[in-house]
This record gives sequence, structure tokens and C-alpha cells, in this order.
Amino acid sequence: MSNNHNISSPDNNDNEAAKVSLLNELHQHEAKTNNPKEIANEFDMEAAQGLKQLNNQQITGIVAQLNNNLKLQLKKKKKYKRNIPSQTTVIITIVTILIFIVLAYVIIKKLAV
Repeated sequence: MSNNHNISSPDNNDNEAAKVSLLNELHQHEAKTNNPKEIANEFDMEAAQGLKQLNNQQITGIVAQLNNNLKLQLKKKKKYKRNIPSQTTVIITIVTILIFIVLAYVIIKKLAV
């Protein structure tokens, strides 16, 4: 006696029907998402539904939390901000380097002669 399962059992038929149903839904979703206006419209509808579910106190709390997080992020970025030297400092540095180059050239020429 062997315990062979019938391939066309009701469970397998249900699985096949579920697969076909999921594939149909996937194709419908892909057809909708090929149009950018449909995507934006679908996104807007989902966003509006989510906002309708929130009450004013929740929205106020979320806005306050977002503002606090933004302030913290901006403070962190200010700490890592690099100071750029002023224009006069850059000019003086360039002139000094050029003077050293000219002096080195003159010294090398005198030693070569």
C-alpha cells in the first residue's frame, strides 16, 4: 500500500486557482503602473486615505517630531562644516609659493653656472 496523492486533488486545484488569480492581479497592477499619471494618482489616493485616518493631535505630534529631527540633523551638519579660508589668505599663500619657486629657480641657476 502506498500513500500516493492524486495530482488533481482539490488542494492542488485551489493552489492553481490561487496562482492564476495572483497572476491576473499582477498583470492588472503592471498595466496600471505603466502609466506615470496612474502611479501618481494612486499614490495621491493612498496618501489622502492615510491622512484621513489621522486626527489633528496626531498630525501636530508628528509635525513637532519631524521639526525636532530636522533641527538635530541641521546641528550635526553645522558641526562638520569646514571653514573656508578668506580670499586674502589664499592670495597671500599663492604669492608666497610663487616667491619660493622664483628663489629656487634663481639659486639653481647660480649653482649651475
